[in-house]
Amino acid sequence: MATHTGKETRTISGYAAQLLEYPRSVIECDCDFTSCPYEGRFNPFIAECIDCRFAGACRWFNQHHLMSIEDAKLDELIAALQAAVDYLSQVASHEPEYHCEDHSWLKEARSFLRSTSSKHHDCA
Repeated sequence: MATHTGKETRTISGYAAQLLEYPRSVIECDCDFTSCPYEGRFNPFIAECIDCRFAGACRWFNQHHLMSIEDAKLDELIAALQAAVDYLSQVASHEPEYHCEDHSWLKEARSFLRSTSSKHHDCA
C-alpha cells in the first residue's frame, strides 16, 4: 500500500524504515563498545552480555542495525520498530534527561504502530 503525497509516493515500509533511522543513531551513541571483549556483538548465552549495562541496546543493535531495509518485510520492520520503542521507552523512564526528540519520535512511532496494527487486524 502506498501513500501519495504530492509528487512523491511513500510506502508503509519506507516510512517504517525512515522511523528506524532515529533509534539507530540514538543507540549507536548510547553504546560504548570500546571495552567490550565481544566488540559489541550481543550473545544471549554469555553472562557478561546479559549483565552489561548496554545489553538492551546491544541486543537491538545486533538484531536490527544491519537489517537490509530494501529486503526487509513490513513485519520485520514493524518488529524492529516495536523493539526500538520498547528500548527508548525504557531508557526514558530511567534517565532524568528525557530529550524532546525522544518524546517526539516515540509519539510518532507509537502512532504508526497503532495504525499498522489496526490495518493488520482489518486484513485478518
